[in-house]
Amino acid sequence: AQVESELKIRLKEDLFSKLSGQIVAALDGPIMPVPAWKVVAQLVDSNGLERTLKQLIAIAGAKLPEGIKIDQETDGGVNYYSVRFPGGQKLVNVECAFADGFLVVGGSHATVKDAIEIRRSGNSLAKSSEFQQLLPREQANGASGIIYQDLGKVIGPLAEAAPPDQAQLFELISKYGKPTATSFYGSEDAIRFVGKSSGLDPSALVIAAIAIPNLMRSKVAANEAAAASNVRTLIAAETTYSTTYVKRGYAPDLATLGQQPDSTCADGPSDSHACAIDSNLGCSETWCSHSGFRFNITGSCKGQVCDDFVVVATPGDPNAGRRSFCATSDGVVRGQRGDPLTEPISVAECQSWEPL
Repeated sequence: AQVESELKIRLKEDLFSKLSGQIVAALDGPIMPVPAWKVVAQLVDSNGLERTLKQLIAIAGAKLPEGIKIDQETDGGVNYYSVRFPGGQKLVNVECAFADGFLVVGGSHATVKDAIEIRRSGNSLAKSSEFQQLLPREQANGASGIIYQDLGKVIGPLAEAAPPDQAQLFELISKYGKPTATSFYGSEDAIRFVGKSSGLDPSALVIAAIAIPNLMRSKVAANEAAAASNVRTLIAAETTYSTTYVKRGYAPDLATLGQQPDSTCADGPSDSHACAIDSNLGCSETWCSHSGFRFNITGSCKGQVCDDFVVVATPGDPNAGRRSFCATSDGVVRGQRGDPLTEPISVAECQSWEPL
């Protein structure tokens, strides 16, 4: 009652009664960087639901939180409505349109428009003979729902963006992953699943079981190799700093080795900004993030003079790496397995770790 009062609609009469109960939810297209998702609902009163939506937009327009924006446009005789709202560093977009007795919702204007054009062309999935052959004979009696998947088409595009050693694994999954469909039938006391396939092609499952752990290990190994390399870069930068600014000894932190606050070296290097490393590693924070790892330098100082230092590289999260790395003025890179570090470590602690 409170919702109906605030929105000035009747949920059952103005909203739910307009839906037929036929709904499709799909991930149909690229899954990176933004998943091409869509939801399509068949309507019994398309005009009525669109009127309700316009009414909700009019009411919401005066009460929208900061950062949320609602727009409307007409394209090819179809009215499109979009809602944009903050989501992390990017705006999240939800678009919907009414066409041919359906409500189509998706993550972009192009996704929604494409769905409408596919149906109008007669090339939708329901018209596909390959799809029809996957359905059991009982489908003629009307299923409660259908679960369809084509693993090859979902995984295949990832091969283009993957490193060479990983691309082959994606290509194998794409090659052996076959389309499947499972129908389910609901009754008062049970849900019965019927299908001509087991849900996933067995060969694709075997390949996926091999590929996914390999991909994870490959990613972790690459992150750790990059972290160890960056530790060596920081050792060299500290050595250069100590020979250039003898009276200061070693740099006390990453910012001192880095660039000026405007991320340039327009005024030339100095003992406060040596311009020995880039702005990613030489940030002004306690920890600087780079390639899945967080980095820190802590100087062992007396007053303005530092006679030693500790470089620490630790995974940004447990999935980024299994080891942390460190080094001191002795120039030896050391590593230790375990959870990511939350605090810098001492010179003595670093030197107790195992050398690489």
